[in-house]
Amino acid sequence: GIEEIQEEAPVEEYNMQEQDDVASEDEQEAVEHKDLTEEEKELFQPFLYSKKMKKQILDTLEKISLAAYVGNVVITADSSETALKLAKLIVSYIRMCDDNFSGNVAKIDAEKLNKKDLSNVFAKLVNGALLVEDAGKLSSQTMRSLLQELNQDSTGIIVILMDKKRAMDTLMGRA
Repeated sequence: GIEEIQEEAPVEEYNMQEQDDVASEDEQEAVEHKDLTEEEKELFQPFLYSKKMKKQILDTLEKISLAAYVGNVVITADSSETALKLAKLIVSYIRMCDDNFSGNVAKIDAEKLNKKDLSNVFAKLVNGALLVEDAGKLSSQTMRSLLQELNQDSTGIIVILMDKKRAMDTLMGRA
């Protein structure tokens, strides 16, 4: 699964809950009372400007994982600098919280990634992270390869896709 964080997006365009994920009243109350730790608040402080952003970050931190095919992140932002800053903070958080994280991180533009052999990229980043800028420019073939690589049980990796909302919506429509 891919968790999505949208910077300054209208409420009706964003829904972190999956359609078939219905929580009981007790579970909903527990979720509402969860909060970022002081360490997390300090780390993500530049992005905690609204309750919505805080909730998106909290939900993402709870679900991010090196496990195969789950726990990846999509960041939509008005600027690539903002998206990259948030992606780096997420990587810092993983580095602090997950002993299995190798620390291997690569940042690449989608058009360059389209020309790479993803199995080689993933082999170099076992238990690491791949940050993809301008992800809306990923080709359909690269997206299929990316999903195939993410489905391998042997390779733990967190993929963070970053782009503007419209480009990311187009990409997800192709996936």
